[in-house]
Amino acid sequence: MATKKTTATASVSTSKETKEQALVRLATNRVGKALKALDIVGNLGAYKPTEAQVKSIIVALDNRLSEVEGRLKGSKTEAAGFTL
Repeated sequence: MATKKTTATASVSTSKETKEQALVRLATNRVGKALKALDIVGNLGAYKPTEAQVKSIIVALDNRLSEVEGRLKGSKTEAAGFTL
């Protein structure tokens, strides 16, 4: 008895999708994940961070959001890391 070998694949359409359709599919997934990650960052409030720590976190997030906005608008910027 022969068995079929199956492989897991990402949710990529088998038919040719337009760039607009790909953008909608990818943005929905990626922005959703980013929003969930921000919710998790917000949970750090349970650890009672100092005002300086809060400011450092917010500045890092604001900077990254500005970089993302620039990339979406076509400019190329290099992302910096974060250390508290």
